[in-house]
Amino acid sequence: MNRVFDQMFGGGGGLARAGGFAPSLEMKETDTGLVVTAELPGLEEKDVELSLEGDMLTLSGEKRQETSEDKGGLHISERSYGAFTRSVRLPWAADPAQASARLRTH
Repeated sequence: MNRVFDQMFGGGGGLARAGGFAPSLEMKETDTGLVVTAELPGLEEKDVELSLEGDMLTLSGEKRQETSEDKGGLHISERSYGAFTRSVRLPWAADPAQASARLRTH
């Protein structure tokens, strides 16, 4: 039961708000440290904020709905939009001075 509440309401790395956009994360330990990758489709660097406190990494931002004057022909839209916050506990406390981040587009 606790796991369900954590996933819905943000405890331990779940969604900050139920039903909104939340990026998928992947964490991998390498020879040089830890690599955390997030799927952020349609977002730019200005839309994302990272913070690191001890062993807690928090990714937040907002995925804004694309506005278009032409709505004709749309039958269904399953895209999620809105503000999000994802927190993930790292396996150890990280040194912010040694941390770096970058946004890659494919």
